[in-house]
Amino acid sequence: MCNIAFICTGNTCRSPMAEAIFNRYSKNNKSESMGIFPTGFTAAENSIKAMDIMGLDIRSHRPKPVENLEKYDLILTMTKSQSDMLNQISSNDNIYSLKSYAIGEEGDISDPYGGDLAEYISISKELEYIILELIKKLEV
Repeated sequence: MCNIAFICTGNTCRSPMAEAIFNRYSKNNKSESMGIFPTGFTAAENSIKAMDIMGLDIRSHRPKPVENLEKYDLILTMTKSQSDMLNQISSNDNIYSLKSYAIGEEGDISDPYGGDLAEYISISKELEYIILELIKKLEV
């Protein structure tokens, strides 16, 4: 079993969606999400709506700060700059951007914060594709 942390900026949009998608599809692993600068008291409204469309409920999500990184087997960030920053402050050697680790592509997962529902849906579909590839890699 692999214990994974998904990390984004505020822990209201991308990382809670990634956590929910991962936990739906992965049979042998579990994930949590955190934010470098957590904001608000819940997931963003459009994150909740995008996950509703996928049949996932993240209404109970509460943003939390990055902590105890050493307890995770794998830490996946939404941007390269986030993984670079965390690699400087953590002794965990398993910190990567999600795209580079899961599909071998450079690039970031765009932050939909403040965007319309269509943007959140687009990000949720991108996350689903990448996370399904991640799970294939982990469960081989």
